[in-house]
Amino acid sequence: MQLNADDDWEPQSGLDVLLVLLYANDGVIDRASVEGITRLDKLMFMLSKTQEFVTLFENDYEFTPYNFGPYATELLDDIEALGEEGFIQCNTAGHQKSATETRDAESIDEETGEEDVSWVMYPFQSYSLTSDGVEAAERLYNSMTSKQKSKILEIKRTFNRMPLTSLLKYVYEEFPESASKSLIRDDILQ
Repeated sequence: MQLNADDDWEPQSGLDVLLVLLYANDGVIDRASVEGITRLDKLMFMLSKTQEFVTLFENDYEFTPYNFGPYATELLDDIEALGEEGFIQCNTAGHQKSATETRDAESIDEETGEEDVSWVMYPFQSYSLTSDGVEAAERLYNSMTSKQKSKILEIKRTFNRMPLTSLLKYVYEEFPESASKSLIRDDILQ
């Protein structure tokens, strides 16, 4: 991807929506990043189900039920490609333990008191834009309709900092077919 003033910068794909999702910010700097692939996958899945974005996703991502709910391998490919192009950076924060492995104070969300049961043995990554990514995403964001901007901000504000168990519970309840192969469905929905 090269920035060119003559290029058409209207969002045309799920990859473009991914860039804009990482760009969307409600005024809190750290909200621009998305913590963890499971969260990023679910945010993109929810956007793919909205009227404002469904046509942008129809040929790009095939979300199928998987270990932690809806999952699209194409999203990982796009993250890798955007990383190689210098638009996205992924910071690995080590491994997180699940609440089933450890029941210490770190596994309890302070705001809700919920246990955070997730992401056993997976490296925990934070996804954010580089300066080139911000430039590209800003141009895409500015070309979006006001409804698209509102929807992407609404989903990011509502779900980006929500405890992961709450996010999964929401997705599993709203889209039960997406949880059919989840390894943690019963724990999440209890």
